[in-house]
Order: sequence, then C-alpha cells, then structure tokens
Amino acid sequence: MSDASEFDYGEEHTPKPKAQIILELQEMVDDAGRLKGEVAELSEQLMNKQSALSDLIEDQIPNKLKMCGLKSLETEQGYKVEIETDLFASIPSVTAINKERDPVKRQYMVNRRVQAFKWLEDNKHDKIIKREITVEFDKGSKDDADALMEQLKNSDKPMHVTESMDVHPQTIRALLKKLREQSKVFPADVFGVYDKAVAKVSKS
Repeated sequence: MSDASEFDYGEEHTPKPKAQIILELQEMVDDAGRLKGEVAELSEQLMNKQSALSDLIEDQIPNKLKMCGLKSLETEQGYKVEIETDLFASIPSVTAINKERDPVKRQYMVNRRVQAFKWLEDNKHDKIIKREITVEFDKGSKDDADALMEQLKNSDKPMHVTESMDVHPQTIRALLKKLREQSKVFPADVFGVYDKAVAKVSKS
C-alpha cells in the first residue's frame, strides 16, 4: 500500500505553514479595508457629482439661457443644450415626515401621503406601489415562521405586523406625465406637482 505522502497534490493543496496563512489573511483583510474605504469615497463622489449635475441642469444653465434670451445652445466641444419643461412630483416619505419638526407642516405631509396612496388605489394605479410587510416572531418560533402565510390568514397567536408603502419618485413622475398627456385628471396638489424648466444636455 502506497504512502499518501508519495502523492503530489500540487502547489494549491500543499499544506502551508500557519505563519504564511496568517500573512495571507492579513493581506486579505487589508485589501477589504482599503476597498471598503474606496467604495465609500466613490459613493460620496457620486453623490456630489449628482448634486452638482442637478444644480447645473435644473438651475444654473436654465437661468443663464433665460438671461441671454436663448432656448438652446451648442458648445465648441460638441454638446447641445435645450430647455424643456418637465414635470416634478413626489409623495412625502416616512423619513421626510419624521424629520419635519413643524407640527403643521408635518400633518400636511401626512395627509398628502395618505391621500396620494388612496388616490392611486382608488384609480387602479396601485401596481406602482411597493409594499413591504414585516412580521415579528418570538425567539425559537421557526415553525411559525415557516407557516407564515397560514399564520397571517388564521392565527390566534399575537404577532406584530407592520406594512410600509412607497413609490419611487421617477415612477410617480412618469405616471403623472402620462396621465397629463392623456388629459386625465389627477390631484396635482396631493402629489406636489410643479413644472420646471430644465436643461437637456446631449452630444451633438
């Protein structure tokens, strides 16, 4: 019978000294820490660039073109800008409501949110609403969790169930723009609708 030590398992399977493994592990941890920092830095840069872009196309460029009495312009670098009127709308988020300290403004935002979702549901546009239901079980209730659907339908056990609803701002804007094009009526005040001149920049 051959001794297992006679077989060549290759470099990948050759046992390594513990010290070498520790060094490799340290390098991996250092790489992870560096990449984590780079991701955070890039995310911050992206947010800053998005903010700068919004400021340019929604405020600075439209204002400058208006001062010059222009609706379009082409640059020497080959970029073309045109002014278009775009629809903006939103539904107050729970986060925004919780941050509002003025009780009057806060209640106004709450009312808008409730009315917005009710109008979407009443007018069969609720498919754009994202719903998230959270159910809290006691520790060790694996069987109850596995039978979640049955528990929700027919359960005498007390459980805490919360439901959150949300609609992406771009989604609600797209819906309301489509309804406007179709001359359909919707509560503009509830959705905070307003028109704004924005710069559309493209490569000519």
